[in-house]
Amino acid sequence: MWKMVFWLWSMILPIWDGFDLMEATIVERIPKALQRWFSRYQQNQKARKVLPAYQHAPLLPGKIRLMRLKSQSRIFPSVVEAELFEASVESVPSYEAVSYRWGSSERTDEIVLNGKRFAVTKSALELLLARRSIWRERTLWIDAICIDQANEEEKTIQVRMMKDIYSLAERVVAFPGGDWTARVAAPLIIEIFGYEFSTQRTSLQNSEIWRREGRSIKWQTMIDLFTNEYFNRGWMIQEIAVAKKVELYYGNMYIPWSLFSRVIDTIMVPHRSNELMISKERGQSRLIKASTLENIGFMTSLRPTDVAEERWTLQPQFEALLMKTCSFGTADPRDRIFSLRGIAVDIEDDRLKPDYSVTPEDLFEEVARHVMFEGSHHSLHLLSIAGVGFRSDELKMPSWVPNFGETRDFVPYSEIKSLSTNYQASGDSIAVIQPGPYPGSISCKGVLCDQIKAMSRAGAFQFADGQSPQPKTVNAVHFSRVKFKFVKAAMDLISENKDLWATGFDVIKERLWLALLADRVNYLPAARLPFKDIFWHWFRYIELLNSFNNIKELHHSHFTEDVAESYVDGSIASYDWGMVFSVHGRTFAVTERGELALVPPKALPTDIIFLPYGSQVPMVIREKNEEGTYELVGEAYVQGAMMGEMMEYRSTHEMTAIFI
Repeated sequence: MWKMVFWLWSMILPIWDGFDLMEATIVERIPKALQRWFSRYQQNQKARKVLPAYQHAPLLPGKIRLMRLKSQSRIFPSVVEAELFEASVESVPSYEAVSYRWGSSERTDEIVLNGKRFAVTKSALELLLARRSIWRERTLWIDAICIDQANEEEKTIQVRMMKDIYSLAERVVAFPGGDWTARVAAPLIIEIFGYEFSTQRTSLQNSEIWRREGRSIKWQTMIDLFTNEYFNRGWMIQEIAVAKKVELYYGNMYIPWSLFSRVIDTIMVPHRSNELMISKERGQSRLIKASTLENIGFMTSLRPTDVAEERWTLQPQFEALLMKTCSFGTADPRDRIFSLRGIAVDIEDDRLKPDYSVTPEDLFEEVARHVMFEGSHHSLHLLSIAGVGFRSDELKMPSWVPNFGETRDFVPYSEIKSLSTNYQASGDSIAVIQPGPYPGSISCKGVLCDQIKAMSRAGAFQFADGQSPQPKTVNAVHFSRVKFKFVKAAMDLISENKDLWATGFDVIKERLWLALLADRVNYLPAARLPFKDIFWHWFRYIELLNSFNNIKELHHSHFTEDVAESYVDGSIASYDWGMVFSVHGRTFAVTERGELALVPPKALPTDIIFLPYGSQVPMVIREKNEEGTYELVGEAYVQGAMMGEMMEYRSTHEMTAIFI
């Protein structure tokens, strides 16, 4: 019966979408376009040009500025007018703090502030137009306007007060932006919540609903929201974490953050990745970054009032925050540290205070030393996000210091959340590290356990073959070719080095499938699935796609029965999701001991596999000129070394490496 309902719905959906878009055009698109046009028209009028420019007056200690946004005309477009006034943090009036994405820093638009001209960015104007009411004035706090951005001293003081500003607000409004089609997408989030949590439908039935909805405009716009770069803003972590109440404002609807995060939990499962990747353009696939979806869940975990029972509740220690926020970015690299400092429970009041006179290099090294050496025990987790094999050379820092200003689309193998269920490459050993003998160096004891013998000719796995900036979509067949090229090159590398293994042992058949998942089978929801067999179904699937020039040429009759079955039940999608995000940003390699490995993109043959005591994962290091000195290249997955197997060489291969 339900199949008949789905069929009927698929027939009605395009017509229904047409009505949705017509309504959105009338209610949202046309009025917004008129408001933008009128605002820009007015700023070029003589009456506006003669107004003096607004200048922020100095703030007294303990004071902040709030903005009273005046109501708009109920009939005609009108200029955005507001009034700035000072308030004490000890007795603030009711206000809402707005979290939004700055976008371009170019101030191309104007508002009238305290009767004077004030230049704002395009994104700030869009925000003000969206938050303006036709019924009443609103009292807001918006950083781009309420802080004098040209005054570095004031900026430093106000940034130190940011936690108080967001925690004192009656609510925080998360505003990701979005075009006029957001109006048709917002109700779908509520619908999905109802499907998943208020009905007796099975997960498979709901997935069928999603596949059909995936062809609709509202589905596409909803995925635009889920993958919005707004959720990668570094400052957003603190803004969401400390707020009394958070509501997402999208498509003129307020969506409770807790409801929104539950929908994200529902959608972010491997067997549904195909629905996430459906593009508006026929034959194209979206480039979905798991990190963006995970960021939403991570921010929710910092909110004890919104946390579901099964979710990890984070006690926000500084090291954990640094590890979990690699994919967040800030316009100023130092803000990555300053935005986290305010919510870390283990940072003393006088440490790492926002100070924009400190260079990023000095700040990052101070942070790394603080985390590694100051505390009840020494910790090596930060080494997993450091190393010259991953980072650019823009900042001149020691190799063991992470560049916190860079964003990573892929997550580190080292996981601070659940130490007992993650890799335990060094067993139960304790970190032995101390400041090194040379300026900017550290000394680290561990086991020299292996060496890279050869690396894949395919290089590092990158979405869209490493195009920069990465496009929003990629040709579906081309993306399959990227995967096929990576796996085929791995197979060729194994064949070229077959003398490393016993005669008759089929490494490709027995071990490659697991190496491409970085042993993370238990991290996939369907851990009990026979992934060893599913790997070959998946490989035949991408091999078949690789033989076509256009996905339109592909028909279900081209698949064998077992491949078709694995595709329909989501097994192929599950393996594909796990493989892509395990190998992303890494190069396939084999070691001298015959282990399969995933290493940093800038690693080299002859680089050493070093296992520091107290580390969850092995590290690739490179010998330098000075005796005993090494450069940290970066963390690695090495099959047969992730659960303490290499610690048997401790007595014979122990060494102390000085990282410079």
